[in-house]
Amino acid sequence: MQNRFTTRNQWFTETIETIRTSGLTLIISTIRFFKTFTAEFGFKVSM
Repeated sequence: MQNRFTTRNQWFTETIETIRTSGLTLIISTIRFFKTFTAEFGFKVSM
C-alpha cells in the first residue's frame, strides 16, 4: 500500500511539473505571437 501511494504521488508530481513546464512554454509563445501580431498590425495601420 505504501509503495503504491509513493508511485501515485511521484506520478502526480511529475504530471504537475509537466503541466507547469508546458504551460510556461505556452504562455511565452502566446506572448511572442501577440507581440509579432501587434507589430505587424501597427505597421499596417501606420502605412
